[in-house]
Amino acid sequence: MEMNHAFNEVKFYTIQSLGLLYFYLMSKKPKAIYGNDNPFYMRISHLMVLFNFTCKTIGTSPRREILLKNNHIKTVIRKSIKMLSLFSSEINFSPFFTENGTKLVISVVLPYLIPSEEEKENCKLDPAEFVNLGIDAVFQQKSEIVKTTAAKVLETFCEKIDGLVSFTVSFLLEVLQRTLVQSGDPKAD
Repeated sequence: MEMNHAFNEVKFYTIQSLGLLYFYLMSKKPKAIYGNDNPFYMRISHLMVLFNFTCKTIGTSPRREILLKNNHIKTVIRKSIKMLSLFSSEINFSPFFTENGTKLVISVVLPYLIPSEEEKENCKLDPAEFVNLGIDAVFQQKSEIVKTTAAKVLETFCEKIDGLVSFTVSFLLEVLQRTLVQSGDPKAD
């Protein structure tokens, strides 16, 4: 268990360092940063795939809630999602986001917006707090939790990736329709 903790700590600090480096480089905006032959661009392209894979793997895991109780894993996911959001604003990375936008929404963003069992229980015990969490996730996005980060990234992706708003709305309506049909709701048709 100590090895996992140490490994997660290394990942956390690596991602944090990458974020600082990225902000520094983007504030300088050197012309040499653009172009497929740039080593920074090539490394970031590879890291985007890894961030995507990490977020997708944990987000779609049946053990997601248990894994997200680990502060290092939670922080790695939050930082990985934020880095994907930052990269979506860069023109050199737009092919990745155009090609993978729908997959990112389904596999990376939406799983982290699903209420956990703990949140569902808190809804029964303290509905006002549950509503506050929803307001924060949708409007304010001030708390540093995975859910608000995912909500903010969904906004960013929808702004940056053409057609993603239409896809997301259609996808969510389809999920709602199927859920209502499965529950036997006569209004579902």
